Amino acid sequence: MFSRHMLAILQEAETTASSGGSVADTLAVLRQLSLDDFATVIYSLPVGDYPSLSRVMPPMSSVETQKRWTGASGPNLVASTSWFGRLAADAYMNATGRSLAGRSILDLGCGYGRMIRLFYYYTDPQDIMGVDPWQVSIDECLKSDLPSTIRKSDILPETLPTGGRRFDLVFSFSVATHLDMLGTTTLLRALRTAVADDGVAIVTIRPVEFWAWREKSSGRAGSQFIEAHERDGYAFDLMGRKPEEHYGDSSFDLNFFRNLPGWRYVGYDRSKVDALQVAVILKPISS
Repeated sequence: MFSRHMLAILQEAETTASSGGSVADTLAVLRQLSLDDFATVIYSLPVGDYPSLSRVMPPMSSVETQKRWTGASGPNLVASTSWFGRLAADAYMNATGRSLAGRSILDLGCGYGRMIRLFYYYTDPQDIMGVDPWQVSIDECLKSDLPSTIRKSDILPETLPTGGRRFDLVFSFSVATHLDMLGTTTLLRALRTAVADDGVAIVTIRPVEFWAWREKSSGRAGSQFIEAHERDGYAFDLMGRKPEEHYGDSSFDLNFFRNLPGWRYVGYDRSKVDALQVAVILKPISS
């Protein structure tokens, strides 16, 4: 199941867990793995060959849940997730000159905890918070007993339920990709209240090419949204939910992020692993 070069580290993690080591102790051992190998382990738990490791660390959500939220599981989920961890660590380093290791992290739109589990590679659970407006997402995180703080937010939160805590890195992965203009601007204001003054925010968006891909893959019309994007720098298609939920498919031009109140546009990044997720990198500025 695991590559041979991983086995000695996994056995060390098993020994640490079996001798009373904490989640943090066990993670410190697992971080000797590469990020992809770390994700492979974390996303595979529980594993019968490593009962103590499986007891200390949280179980992965079911394959059904993984596919329902992200359309992938197993190795495909690792590939479609770990690139963002690398991107975020690089963006934080480039923007601040500091490593992401040991920093505090907020995941807005945490779902079942996919990214939370991945970011244990960089920091311990007590320094990661997940927030989501959907109770079903909160329930999935609690079902897995994730050792991070998980809180429910409003659908359009003006502020986030962080208890006043501010974070070194705040990110929202594949959330603005589904929000209209009001939803996206509200999300950005909420993130601004939660990021540290010297912190970094990352929000993923869809580029205009998304609409052609969507039309080809699903048959849903794309040309009118391409025209809207090229005219307005933004397009949105409400998809099967109530208008007040502001949910559908959207695309944004990068110019939208260059003059946002309270933010300085740092740049963007993306990976060919998922070229239709463009990560916008922002730093807070005083109003």
